[in-house]
This record gives sequence, C-alpha cells and structure tokens, in this order.
Amino acid sequence: MNYHPDVVRWAIELFSRSPSAYEHLRTTGVLTLPAKSTIASYRYGFLIFSGPVSCMSKLFYFSNSISPEPGLNTKALEEIERVVKLNGNLSAYVTLDEMKIRENLIIKNGKLIGFVDFGKDLVQTKSQLASHLLVFYLRSSDREISIPLAWYPTHSTPPHVLAMLFWQLLWECESRGVQIHAVVCDGHPSNRTFFKLIACRPLNVSGPDLYTAINPYACDRHIFLCSDPSHLLKTARNSLFSSKPGGSRYMNNNGDILWTHILSVYKTEQQNLMLSRCRLSSAHIYLNSYTKMKVNLAREVLSWSVGKCLEQIPAANATAKFVLLFAKWFDIMNCSRSNPIKTTNDNRLNWLENDFLNYLLEWERLVNENHPNERKKRLMAQPTFDGLIFSTNNYIALVKQLLNAGSSCVCLNVFSQDVLEAVFGNLRTIGRRSQNPDVFQSGYGLEHITTRKIIKKIKGGNTTFGKKNAWTEVCEEPIIKKKKW
Repeated sequence: MNYHPDVVRWAIELFSRSPSAYEHLRTTGVLTLPAKSTIASYRYGFLIFSGPVSCMSKLFYFSNSISPEPGLNTKALEEIERVVKLNGNLSAYVTLDEMKIRENLIIKNGKLIGFVDFGKDLVQTKSQLASHLLVFYLRSSDREISIPLAWYPTHSTPPHVLAMLFWQLLWECESRGVQIHAVVCDGHPSNRTFFKLIACRPLNVSGPDLYTAINPYACDRHIFLCSDPSHLLKTARNSLFSSKPGGSRYMNNNGDILWTHILSVYKTEQQNLMLSRCRLSSAHIYLNSYTKMKVNLAREVLSWSVGKCLEQIPAANATAKFVLLFAKWFDIMNCSRSNPIKTTNDNRLNWLENDFLNYLLEWERLVNENHPNERKKRLMAQPTFDGLIFSTNNYIALVKQLLNAGSSCVCLNVFSQDVLEAVFGNLRTIGRRSQNPDVFQSGYGLEHITTRKIIKKIKGGNTTFGKKNAWTEVCEEPIIKKKKW
C-alpha cells in the first residue's frame, strides 16, 4: 500500500510520541497505519522502540539505523540547509545548558557508551563517566528554525571547552546562512567565565561598552551575551527572600526592601480569601531548594498585583517599587507576537534604559556612599545585579540590531532558555517510568525530538507563531525512503 506523505509524517510523529499507542491503533483496526518496518524505511538513522526506553532488553533497531553520536546533529544541519534554501539568510541565537543524567555504561556496536565525549577534536586525557548532558540549541528570531544543534556527554564542562565548542558551532551556522546574533544561558559561574573567554575581556557593568563577542565571520555584527530573563527573575526573588531580619541580606534603597513585607501581604490576604487580590500561597512564601527553582512562583511574587498590595503596607514603599519594577521588566522581556517591538524608539526600550537601569545604578551608588562596608548585604546578589545590567543593555542593543538589519518586529520572549528546558522535560518523559536517562537513552531521545521538530516545521510552514493546527493543510512534499537492495 502506498501512503500519502502527510500520512507517513503523522505516523512518524505519533510513533515517536508513543510506540505502544501507535501499535494499539494499528492492530485494533481503528486506523489503517503503516507497519513498523514501513516507518523504519522512512526514518533513516532513527531508533525503533518496542517498549519503554528504560527497558533495554525490549529495544531493537533496523539495519538502516545509525547510532546517534555526540557532537553536531547531522539531521539539524540538513534541516538548516533546507530552511535557508527556502527563506534565505536567517537571524538566530544559540542557547546552551546541562541536564543531569544517570551514570551508566553500555556496549553498542562494539563501543563503550557513557563516558565524557566532546568529539574527535577535544580528546579527553582520562576516561570519566558522564553525569550531565550538554546541549546547544539553535533558534531563529522568527522561529523558522528551532532545533537541538549539538549534544555532548559531560561531567562538568570547563568554560574553555564551552568556548571551543561554541566557535565550532558558530562556523557551522554562519557558513550555512544562519546569522548568530546572541548567546543566552543561565548565570552559572562556568557560563559567566565562558562569556569572559569569548568576549576576550572581563565584565565591567559600569563601563560604557556592551558585553559582546566579536563575530570572526561578520566583524560588523557583534554577538550579544545575555543571561536568561527567567533565571534572573528567580535569583532576584531569591535575593529578596534572603533580605529580612536575621537573613543574609538587608537590602535598602531609600527604604528597606524586605521579605517580611511580602509575608505581611500574604497574611493580610489569608484573613479574607473572598477579597484576595493576589495569588500568594504558602508555596510562594516558605521557599525550599525545589520551589526556588520554579519560575511561576517567582513571577507571581514579583507581579503587579503584589506590588500594588505592598503599597498599602506601612513602610513597604521601597519593596513595592522593587516588585513593580521587576514585574514590568519581566513583562517587557516576555513581549510576544501579540505585542512585539517594531521600532528602535519603542517606549519599552526607553523605559528599560532610562528607568530600570538607572534604578539599579542609583541603588549601587547609594549603597557605596552610605554603606561602603556592607555592599554585599545592602544589594542583591552580585551575579544577579551584574547579569541584570549587562543583559538588559544587550537585549536593548539586540533589538535595535535586528530591526536595523531588516526585521519587521522583535519578540523578546523568543530569546530565552525556555525552549531548551522544554527539551529536557521531553527527554525525561520519553523514558516514561525512567525519568533519569543515561547517555545512550538521551542520544536517542534527542533524535526523537529532532525528527518531530523537523516534521512540525515542514507541516507548519515558515514559522510556528500562533495556534494554527499544522495538520489541517495538506503537504505534498515527499519523504526520502530507504532503498530496497
């Protein structure tokens, strides 16, 4: 039986999500679907599952399967070439992060898999089991491309190795017509050192220069180094959480900025739940190591509604101003397609430059003048403070660079690590009961995700903005099938 290309694409996507559900639909006769062998002939270099990823004894692959190797994702490079051929040069950014994985060794095709591996160009001096998975993710500003670009089993990637891998990936992108405008990652110390290495200079937030890296393939187009806004919001909330009597901080900016004021709002709201004006709960107030990592909790604490409630609390004006400023800052950092930035003199960019940044710099000046020996206690955490200043400056310059380069609009919510965190979540769910995959399982999980994203892009057109269902339109583009020998 010959199947339409769209039927094959839909079957591949469904099979990638759940082999057992696919087989149930096919064997019960509810839908007439291609057999596993037919799917395998289309999914060259892709794994076929007959059970959960964790059940290694139930796993087999066909002769046309290619074991995923650490390093550059060849399928991603092919997809980049296809999209650039259709759309021309694209503006994009790279984000990177590590995910904790299970240490494990297996033999595959006569090779031990599970050691730290940065590819042939970076040979390890000693063998060490990988405990983390480093992933580089590529995303264009209009999301024509959104795909894992490379992955490496690692233990704790040194900053100089991050820099070397980045320069290699930069060449692969620039040589294929993808213009890299920014690098986004969290505020981990190794990432900050990585920024210093590719910028070839230390960070100086009080200086007039932007914190950028020179692009050797386009010297007139700098690469902006940015911390992830969601990570900065969490660490800003954590600084506020530690600012209280008996805490490690006691922040002050023309008034005390204290967590006890947030606690007062929570207790006031709890006294009359019918008239509650904000979403504060015990999870927002009594933080632990797990809830400190939740972005939604930080977003709801540093929100407009909490800021307005704080204005009614005695002696909490400084805390209210702090919360309202961060609420507006995060709203701008998350502007979407419904309200993009279209001009270089947008009021939001002016607010970031004139209000938000001046608030931080003036706060630092007052602390240096009035409490020179208590800087660490009176200010928020220094990495967070520095990250807010240089990242906000760079996001402003990035927007202007993209608009001047011909972009009709810029949505800042695109430039974040959220998409990579979603990939990590998918990697854990692919394993079903095994939510802590090893190197072998993570590699094949990334192959799953890559294939699904490629199918989605072919079906969804040039961009994925909006909630359009890609399967409501027919795509006649054929799919490459394994030749019969």
